[in-house]
Amino acid sequence: MKNLSFNFRWARCFSLGFLLVGPGLSVHYAEAQDFNAGAGSLSAVTVEALSRGAPIVEYNAQQLMVPASTLKAATTAMALELLGPEFRFTTDFFACGTVSAGVLHGHLLVRGGGDPSLGSSFFAETQPERVLDEVQEALKAEGIERVSGKILLDLSLYAGDAYPDGRLWEDMANYYGAAPSALSWRDNSFDLYLQSPPEVGGAVTLIDHSLGAEVPAFNTRVVAAANNKDSAYIYGHPDADRWTIRGSIPVGRSSFRIRGALPHPAFVFGRELQERLAAEGVDLWEEAEAGCGNRLRGVATYQSPPLLDILRVVNQRSHNLMADHLFLECARQSGKAYDWMEAREVFMAFWKARVAVDGLRIKDGSGLSPLNLVNARFLSEVLGYMYHSEHWPAFRSTLAVGGVSGTLSRMWTSDEFRGRVLAKSGTMQGTMAYCGYLQGPKGEWQSFVVMVDRFSEEAAAVRKSMELFVAERLGAMQK
Repeated sequence: MKNLSFNFRWARCFSLGFLLVGPGLSVHYAEAQDFNAGAGSLSAVTVEALSRGAPIVEYNAQQLMVPASTLKAATTAMALELLGPEFRFTTDFFACGTVSAGVLHGHLLVRGGGDPSLGSSFFAETQPERVLDEVQEALKAEGIERVSGKILLDLSLYAGDAYPDGRLWEDMANYYGAAPSALSWRDNSFDLYLQSPPEVGGAVTLIDHSLGAEVPAFNTRVVAAANNKDSAYIYGHPDADRWTIRGSIPVGRSSFRIRGALPHPAFVFGRELQERLAAEGVDLWEEAEAGCGNRLRGVATYQSPPLLDILRVVNQRSHNLMADHLFLECARQSGKAYDWMEAREVFMAFWKARVAVDGLRIKDGSGLSPLNLVNARFLSEVLGYMYHSEHWPAFRSTLAVGGVSGTLSRMWTSDEFRGRVLAKSGTMQGTMAYCGYLQGPKGEWQSFVVMVDRFSEEAAAVRKSMELFVAERLGAMQK
């Protein structure tokens, strides 16, 4: 029976069209596995025994495909290697003037350090009110309770274009497409509240928002739909005076929340701090106008959570903004400018020194751009490199766990498989991918990459077939 079972498993893999490599086995090519993805789709698969560095299953490993958020696995691995797990971002505060009787007679300068976690909802210690409390207490310790002048914002760290090449218009104004800033705040996102009528096709009304003073005009072209989906999208740009909301939300909702990308997060932070310190206004830092020169005096520094905590949010919650901040920070830490082009060069140079990068096209660090192209072999080699890195335990701790956490909490949920898949997922229109590690019953590890591009079938069916393939590999590890 054991031999029959073995032969059945391999025969099934042959029918799925993988390249199989193993002792005494010849390479076999067959039709492409389509993961129920439909005619014209592309797929790629790799499975590798990490202790031996030997491929077990391989198909289309060199085919360039859109990685979606699986690109974050490479970005976070690079950040962990270059910055280290204990790295922290900093935001610095400087006094320009004299302090007496609790008043700073002059200006307070805030120098953005590219911290993606400042005011983020994903950490207890970075909740907006808690950050403002901490900053206020630090200033109070320096004798500053009020500021007679302005809150000045030094955003010189990040003076390049807000968005990378290849960012879609459909994504830019929605929360998941928010662009990095020298002074990011509240995940660079805001809330809009819509009200829908009881009839399908009826016009939806914008009733509230959390933008404060940063309010463009909105054209609301959203209708009520007979489903329970959030299909409303925001179209706009930080410097545009008018934004448009299109799509649909469920019927009969008195207050339905959607989330957008905050147009100017630094100014929102400045105004919230201004209210705390009774400052006269918020402005960009211009040394000539401020007249501070060398009279700036450091009065406080706010530190982010350690990098490892940020990486867990990036990989388990697929946080695009944080991933792109890390992408840019790796350029700065490599002696380059905090700039998209420099970051791409650093990314390619870093991985070229370690794995094969032929043909790769990288536009950002989050994978949000559909113009990114990688192959399964690249992702597989990144996973293999990290397995042999001193940071392997830290890296694997950042990944979502099947049946347990993050984007994989509803996959591989049976007692047999729960906790044995550690991976990064990636999904966008027509694209789905997973890359990560499989743990055997005796603690052995395999890496895996499954990618489908240009699929036309229902995403749920594609996902299920991928889940079943990985489950089969887990089952084979138990034999």
